[in-house]
Amino acid sequence: MPRSVLATAHLRRRRDGRGSRHRPRRAGGQDYRYDAQGRRVRSDVGGAQRRYSLYAQDGRLLWQRDEVAGTRSVNVYLSGSLVAEYRRPLSGTTASLGFLHTDPLGSPIAKTDAAGAVVETSEYEPYGLLLNRANDDRPGYTGHVMDSATGLTYMQQRYYDSQIGWFLSVDPVTADTVTGWNFNRYNYAANNPYKFKDPDGRCIWCIAEIIVRSAIVSMIVDVMVQKKN
Repeated sequence: MPRSVLATAHLRRRRDGRGSRHRPRRAGGQDYRYDAQGRRVRSDVGGAQRRYSLYAQDGRLLWQRDEVAGTRSVNVYLSGSLVAEYRRPLSGTTASLGFLHTDPLGSPIAKTDAAGAVVETSEYEPYGLLLNRANDDRPGYTGHVMDSATGLTYMQQRYYDSQIGWFLSVDPVTADTVTGWNFNRYNYAANNPYKFKDPDGRCIWCIAEIIVRSAIVSMIVDVMVQKKN
């Protein structure tokens, strides 16, 4: 049996007050708290240490205070892409700035320091399994946080197991009664992870469509600037 399936078997899940969201919890390990939008804002580790998270309106992770690692970090985005991470210890003033380089899906694949030297790389399987290092509770596959405790990828509205390529709960978006699209409500990105991604666990987006939309927005801005000048 795959490792992640064994790990998942040790998780206890309970539903929230709305009866719709699973909350993985490892026995004796972590417990999670969520905001009104279903985003995980606090992780309690062993009942003593906590990790706090703050998100943008569109769901991007902006800030974390991690009592486990003893750090606070700020993620910097440019045109929706993660480009830098500012990290500082909870006690002390020595800070570090790393520049992140992402693939078309938004997954960080390299980190460089201020001198341009590569200090970290990330390699993923097609469905997001991190190959060359362990999950570290930072943005990883498609920009989502990859949990070190559970081995899962936290995609906000649902948890995703990258080793089996499935979510742990059903998609709240039901199947299309005409085309049958989304009939399997556990699968990830319509079984096409090179073309689609799942921004928040509820729907898929075509990468090509995102690129086209971005180009259109850019063209509109250029036209407006030219007219203004």
